[in-house]
Amino acid sequence: MSKQLDFDAVFKQFGKNLRIAKEQDTVLINARRSVRGHLRQHCSKELGIKFLTQGSYAYGTLNRPSRVPPQRMDLDDGAYFATSTDNDPEALFNLADNALQSLVGERRGWRLDASKPSCCRVIISGDMHVDVPLYASMNETPDNLRAHQERYASLYQEAGMFYAPLSGVWLAHRNEGWVKSDPRALIDWVLECKQKYGKQYLSVCRYFKAWRDHQWEESHLKSILIMRMVELALQAEAEILGNGNDDFVVMRVAGQMIDLLNSGNITDPTDDLQVLDKGLPADERASIIEKLKTLHTGMESALYGDISEGSACELMCLQFGKWFPKDTTPISVSSKIPTAVAAVAISKPDRVAAARPWARK
Repeated sequence: MSKQLDFDAVFKQFGKNLRIAKEQDTVLINARRSVRGHLRQHCSKELGIKFLTQGSYAYGTLNRPSRVPPQRMDLDDGAYFATSTDNDPEALFNLADNALQSLVGERRGWRLDASKPSCCRVIISGDMHVDVPLYASMNETPDNLRAHQERYASLYQEAGMFYAPLSGVWLAHRNEGWVKSDPRALIDWVLECKQKYGKQYLSVCRYFKAWRDHQWEESHLKSILIMRMVELALQAEAEILGNGNDDFVVMRVAGQMIDLLNSGNITDPTDDLQVLDKGLPADERASIIEKLKTLHTGMESALYGDISEGSACELMCLQFGKWFPKDTTPISVSSKIPTAVAAVAISKPDRVAAARPWARK
């Protein structure tokens, strides 16, 4: 093995291809503005209302969908009401559903999907929607507010996100009533990962989300599970970050994901009592692991196999789908092959086995 194909520039272009178009972003932002306006009109002063955009749009991991339908670009905009959990969440859903039904009645092609148990969904078109989860937000004590703001406000500012001091947050659920849930904790975690691992963390998350969307129309492999496994993989293979190349990092992360899913018990980063892969059906877990093995070996062949640039690019396209660049021009050839990196122990699971080294057959 005397050469390595360098796909780093190709992956960087892949990341650009995954970004939603400026026109699509404008549609989503305008839709958010309309949704907020109608909710404010229907909301009393006593209820109050604050909004916080969360999810992939806020993190910067929103991708163009691979399969439309059923996949869509989504903007998750939480609505926070100054209400107590002593009140019935059904009343909150009635208020929001009525307000948004009025809105979609004014917009051609828009429709309200009230079947989602954890939010109100406004479908804008065949390939985009706005989700509005509803929250009861209790007041925060000055000391807690100050401590949180000192720790996270600068990260929000750096990410270009609105900082909303919230506490005692409960999510309204159509079937389960009030559910303890503070999305801000998840935002904090993502921003901390970005601070620790750099922009590459978000890039790698987006690559794996694109891989998932290409492999399945719908999957139990949720984005939060992908992002958590990427964090644990980078934690286990910290030295690969010095390599700097997205292609090599993605291959190594894929190997770690196999071990993580085989071990199971992948905890929620904001709540150790919650296991993210607990509800993953056994047959689907096996399917995901097999596809990750195919991804890992395919990338080994593309990067280090004795094949042409064109064949290597075809292997990548088979894995990552239509947004992966087909142009072989940016692919470079290097005689320097990175040293295999040994995995290190991480907290949960107790130990992650080493990913298969690219040079081992």
